[in-house]
Amino acid sequence: MIKVISFAPPLQALSRGYPVAVVLFLLLATQAGCQQKEPERAVRRETPDTFLAGETDRTFLAVNNERVRCGVPPLARDRGLDQVASQHARDLAKMNTLSHTGQRGQGLEKRLEHLEWVWAAENLARNKGFEDSGAEAVRGWLASPRHAENMLRTDFTTSGMAVLRDGESGFVYFVQVFIVPMS
Repeated sequence: MIKVISFAPPLQALSRGYPVAVVLFLLLATQAGCQQKEPERAVRRETPDTFLAGETDRTFLAVNNERVRCGVPPLARDRGLDQVASQHARDLAKMNTLSHTGQRGQGLEKRLEHLEWVWAAENLARNKGFEDSGAEAVRGWLASPRHAENMLRTDFTTSGMAVLRDGESGFVYFVQVFIVPMS
């Protein structure tokens, strides 16, 4: 087997002192269209992430049902906060983690800077393999004192939520943002 180090054109090969056999090989290879191909690189199949609107609505309703059960008024849904939650859910999926800091290093305060609010908090959850992922996320929040406090605080009146299924890992990410709006 002949190992070709350079695919220099045949005339350049002669001027560099390559043996005539190598020059003929190069000439035949270029004429026949035989060129050594680079091995194909593995391409990671991008599976799209999916925002789960129905799951988002059911989970938001479950949070409000829990608030009402505990004597707390239900939260108003805000589409601007839904967008903040959606972007953070997308970041979490890309980073394959749960964090209150986004992909570009911004915390909740930075993500909310375009809105007018006095106090804010967020609950995050990630799960996989549950028949009712939203109910499982709410159960988890209720089992955690800080998350339950966010869900049941009477001064939080407005909220946004996003639920996203990561197409690569299959994890379902939940982000709920709570605010006390400026009066």
